[in-house]
Amino acid sequence: VGRLVRRSSLPTKVVTVIRETVNNRDAGRFKAASRNVVHRLRARGAHPAAASLAADAPDPRLGSVFDFSYDGAMRSLEESLERLGLDRVDMLLLHDPDFYFKEAMSGAYRALERLRADGTVGAIGVGMNQSAMLSRFARAGNFDCFLAAGRYTLLDQSALNDLLPICERQGSSVIVGGVYNSGILADPRPGTHFNYEPAAQPWLDKALRIKAVCDRHDVPLKAAAIQFPLGHPAVATVLAGSRSVAEVEENAAMFSHPIPSDLWAELRHEGLIAANVPTPGPGAVRALAGAAAS
Repeated sequence: VGRLVRRSSLPTKVVTVIRETVNNRDAGRFKAASRNVVHRLRARGAHPAAASLAADAPDPRLGSVFDFSYDGAMRSLEESLERLGLDRVDMLLLHDPDFYFKEAMSGAYRALERLRADGTVGAIGVGMNQSAMLSRFARAGNFDCFLAAGRYTLLDQSALNDLLPICERQGSSVIVGGVYNSGILADPRPGTHFNYEPAAQPWLDKALRIKAVCDRHDVPLKAAAIQFPLGHPAVATVLAGSRSVAEVEENAAMFSHPIPSDLWAELRHEGLIAANVPTPGPGAVRALAGAAAS
């Protein structure tokens, strides 16, 4: 809940970006969002029917609308339950409240607490692409779990020193998403992506060094990437996105691929993972996979 998918016009998108940039004094968000708007404009211009689209007509692409109010959260879940044909869900997350901490805690969080109390949801949490704000939510509310996308991976362990220690102390679970970091840990090569944009050279160089270590131990880079997060006691599961049956099958194979402890030791020795990173023990991840399958 919180981040909804709605059709929106380009002028509305531009106004929203400017308002959020001013309110949050975040030039980085403006830069990223501006690239997105330019991309959509170019896509529209390249479309055969572009000439027939008025400047203020609804964009054919879907966009994000943010609503972290109490009523917005309740309405969003109600819509989801209707689409799913269910009367409850196991887990409900605040989605990307990067610039809406106050609104989320005063509005949507109260709704999530109520839904958890009455059994409509089993667990509540927050999902984001950063660990610093997740840590802030962890300190401020009584959440069961957190979805950290891309911030505790074989390439980027920034959540190791803020979110993960808090969750370990509080007993809340971490769901690690984005284990391939937008593709760079699936296929590190020029032009690949990291954190949803073309990878900067230092990230690509590091990914290639990690791959070289994996190659020396005859372990696919994807296998090391998908298994790595589960070495930390606060991490409950890995969320791996798949676009096809083939990718589902490949992820399952990578998840169960044997990895020698010497590989983790070499990564640590080379400074490619932090010295205090806990790594999966031999066979531990495969045992977990077998238990889940059964």
